[in-house]
Amino acid sequence: MEHPTSLDGKWLFRTGDDPAWAAPDTTSTGWTPIEITRPWGKQGYRGYAGVAWYRQTVQLPPEAGASRAGLGLALGGADWASYEVYANGYLVGRFGPWAGQGTFAVPHPQFFFIPAEALLPGRPLVLAVRFRPFPASMQRTPQGGGFDGGLFLIGDALQVQQAVQLAILERKQSQVTELVLALVFFLAGLFHLLFFLRRREQREYLWFGLFAILFAINWYGSGARWWASEWIDYVSLWQLNSFTISVLFIPQACFLWTLFGRRMGWFVKGYLGLLALLGIAPVVIPSLAFSLLISTPRVWVSLLFPALFVALIVAEARRGNREARTIVVGLLISMSCTLNDLLGIRLGFYTTIPLTSWGLAAILLSMALSLANRFARVYGELDALNRDLEAKVVERTSVITRQRDELEQKQTELTDNIAYAQRIQQALLPEADDLARIGRGAFVFFRPRDVVSGDFYWVHHTSQVTYLAVADCTGHGVAGAFMSLIGIDLLNRLVVEMPPPGLLLERLDLAVRHALRQTQGQTHGTAASDGMEVALCYLRHDSTQMTFAGARRPLYVVHLDGTCCEVKGSRRSIGGERQRSDRYFAETTIELSTVRSFYLTSDGFADQNGEHSSRGLGAKGLRTLLARQALLPRRFRGRNWHWLSSGIVEQPCSAMTSPCWACCGRLESKPRSRWCVAFRA
Repeated sequence: MEHPTSLDGKWLFRTGDDPAWAAPDTTSTGWTPIEITRPWGKQGYRGYAGVAWYRQTVQLPPEAGASRAGLGLALGGADWASYEVYANGYLVGRFGPWAGQGTFAVPHPQFFFIPAEALLPGRPLVLAVRFRPFPASMQRTPQGGGFDGGLFLIGDALQVQQAVQLAILERKQSQVTELVLALVFFLAGLFHLLFFLRRREQREYLWFGLFAILFAINWYGSGARWWASEWIDYVSLWQLNSFTISVLFIPQACFLWTLFGRRMGWFVKGYLGLLALLGIAPVVIPSLAFSLLISTPRVWVSLLFPALFVALIVAEARRGNREARTIVVGLLISMSCTLNDLLGIRLGFYTTIPLTSWGLAAILLSMALSLANRFARVYGELDALNRDLEAKVVERTSVITRQRDELEQKQTELTDNIAYAQRIQQALLPEADDLARIGRGAFVFFRPRDVVSGDFYWVHHTSQVTYLAVADCTGHGVAGAFMSLIGIDLLNRLVVEMPPPGLLLERLDLAVRHALRQTQGQTHGTAASDGMEVALCYLRHDSTQMTFAGARRPLYVVHLDGTCCEVKGSRRSIGGERQRSDRYFAETTIELSTVRSFYLTSDGFADQNGEHSSRGLGAKGLRTLLARQALLPRRFRGRNWHWLSSGIVEQPCSAMTSPCWACCGRLESKPRSRWCVAFRA
């Protein structure tokens, strides 16, 4: 066939269902000719919701089956229906739920391929269509049933398929305008919702934004449904349109009543609640039959809204409301568009195009204009208020500026005082020469949390002995620094007689309690427990042994075999108001010839949290770290205490000839004071 042949016109039609009617030799007795492009409900079969058959005999030229592409058939889509297509009794295709789609399909024109075995040499081609509408749809629209327009062709398969694709493309192109308008309305609604988020007291922007978005969704699903059907199935699209058209009136009514400053009565609230119920019911009850049946009462209920709408607008316009007069213009345009569709499309008095959607768009635009007028008037009033406020702001700003300058001056004085206190504290701490006299492997790692610290280290040399101490005072910052000054001063006084470390701690405990008046019962609250934790080492120059005594602080010793052990101190601190007389601090003697290095630390290392963990390093982790630290060359030990990440990280040091171990962790905004004193045995 050189060109496809149109199949528009009369087809034989018969109600009922008999599979034998698909055979090519079926007689035409009992069949009635009707137009294939018109619903059978408009051709004498109104309300029929059962299965029906169409038949058509096509005279094919002898070369029809010789085409390499084969023979193709195009039939129109069917709304809420299924059908099967037979060629000479051979099933060539299905549409709708019968096609295994599980749901109703978009009524696009359909293409069916007619195989060569369906063609009988020397005989005409008999086409039979078994059609079944959805009963609930026929109850809603009894004048429907069958095909309602579309493309009906037979011919070369490639040409027919191209014709179907072209018809679908033309339908989509005809709805480009609706697609663009739907996008414009959606963006307008989104803009007003964003504006409402900035000004929540102006609820008319909220209701208008919701109305515009619902209108855009409905316009997209109905006016541009060939585009929407690309990503959403036909049933869901119809339910979406039904839902939006039902609830569309709710934000519209709320907008008008809010715009005009009226209180919504119980009748209007009940009516809007009924509309919401009718819109939500098909979503809650997932039954297509129920959705189709409820659509008719929903339409009748919706007809009351235009009456309420017109009554409100007319009443406000008569009162001189400028926003109402603007909306009246859109109302007149909408009524004219609706009248055009009623006379031209429903009654057929003249030929026209559907304009109802454009009438709704006119109402939407008039509402937008009225909202813009309201905004312009309110903005003018706000502008006047802003000018008054600016004068007050200038006056208040001068007061705030003066107060800010005073606070900055006090802050500067306070910072200078703390910096001066830091210099005093640093002056009391041992200098580098004091550490150098201990040995080449000695180092200090000192990182206060605040400018001044509540932790301190202390070194005292005589010709016979050397004292080494690390203390952790109660409190942080300035409070802890004052306590550290007391501790340093008392140690310098008590060490004159060179007592052993246990006795020195006992005397320090008594001196601190006297200094803080804790022995007289004059302290209250947390002051009763003020004091410090101290780790103290005592080294005689003529001996290879070291004596250790601790007040709740341990000594960490790394032996020659690389193991690290913890020598615990006594379980009592320096200072504190406690009702007991036992103030003894035990001493431990360590043979230095078996020691690689030893460390005194405050609790800042073990308690410090990492970046990715809320748990501290802990005593076990600290011992592991110290054991690895002791294996480093002597010149790198003091440099390798860096906190860059949480926990202990095994990190090869590129500057070494062999791997080294680094303790890594990033300082927090308020890290605890951390420092240690390490000494090479």
